[in-house]
Amino acid sequence: MPKLKRKRNGAEPQRKKVKTEPEGSKTVATSPGKQGKKAAGVETSAPLAVPTATPSPSKADKEPTPTPTSKKDATPTPQKSQSNGTDPTASTPSKKRKDKKRDTRAELQTHAEIESAVAQVNSTAVAVNGENLDRPSKKEKKQKKPKDKLADEWAISGIQGGWFLPQDPVFSSDEKYLLLAKPKTLEVFATETSLLVQELPVGGSAVILSYCISAVQPDQVYIADTAGIITLWNWTNGSKVGRWHIGATVRHLDVVKQPDADQDLLYAHETGGKNHVINVHALRTGAQASKTELKRITKTNNPITGIQVLLQGKIVVASSAKSILIGKRTKLHKTAVQDFEYIWREFETSSRITTFNSHVRLPDTDKSKKSQPDPRDRLDLAIGDSDGVIHLFEDILSSFAAIEKSQKTKASKILGPESLRPKRLHWHREAVGAIKWSLDGV
Repeated sequence: MPKLKRKRNGAEPQRKKVKTEPEGSKTVATSPGKQGKKAAGVETSAPLAVPTATPSPSKADKEPTPTPTSKKDATPTPQKSQSNGTDPTASTPSKKRKDKKRDTRAELQTHAEIESAVAQVNSTAVAVNGENLDRPSKKEKKQKKPKDKLADEWAISGIQGGWFLPQDPVFSSDEKYLLLAKPKTLEVFATETSLLVQELPVGGSAVILSYCISAVQPDQVYIADTAGIITLWNWTNGSKVGRWHIGATVRHLDVVKQPDADQDLLYAHETGGKNHVINVHALRTGAQASKTELKRITKTNNPITGIQVLLQGKIVVASSAKSILIGKRTKLHKTAVQDFEYIWREFETSSRITTFNSHVRLPDTDKSKKSQPDPRDRLDLAIGDSDGVIHLFEDILSSFAAIEKSQKTKASKILGPESLRPKRLHWHREAVGAIKWSLDGV
């Protein structure tokens, strides 16, 4: 008994020592005695676990010991003790950081979800019974499509853009408007703003071939097309004034005022087969429609590439590929269309003619001298060829008369440009595209 009593006395201080150690410290309990022998009839005490904030049962215990984890939560939580004696629930600095990051991410995700929900509510209309009031349903779309197709009227617009005819543009008398022709329409542009102000279309499948402004009515224009029709338009308001079926293809057109009359005379280059003719038309409208007249003034086998009429039809200049044809009207006292007669002179060139333009220099009138009854007309002619050369013929009618007088031959004989002694101007590398005289001829 004394031996057993001594063992109990040795175990009691050990228990007191364990209780007084700070929380979280490691303590290993062992049985007293150097060899840990068992006394007869008495077992050694089991190792004591270190008390922590959360109790954890040892492996030897089958049932957990209930111990409150905190003041708020008194419910015991079973925990497994670790072999090294550490507490699994004890919080470490790394774990606290991870928990803080996880909470921050969750908070940011919650804010993003709230913002997206608010944006969706603002961008969409209020829905009733799961259907959007602003956006129509699929059934409504299907029902509306046939109605929209029936309500909209489709039409094919005219051809936009395109290319202009290879003809010189025509200015109005006040130079405020510019007339340019496309194959299907004659367009009128304002020179100040460069804007399109009027369109004059041709009907059917016809194409515009030539056009010219009226000499009597500057607000009217003649248009000839491939259907053999000449139409008179008022280009200021887009209305038709007259229409005539010529029955021939008019390639070139020029208009002058009829002598001693306030009417237009149309000089038209017409083609029919291999023949090229120049006719004079006196086209009339309204009550004077029965007075429409036609007079042929020349016929040639050479394809005519352009015509120009001067001095109310007194002089006519026509060009072909390699020749120039100049006609001068005789019997000037007779002004009827059927009395028009011309004397034609022609000369050839070595190069292909690409463009030409002529100008009449009126004689200088001196008040101290009496004016001549039949003053001589001075015709200056400029020709551009495919080699880039400009040939300038000054007073070409006088040159014709001098050559005819010296040779004593008929006026219809073809001459060469060398005998006419033109001025030769050459600064173009390629063919001359267009050439024009100024209004004063200087």
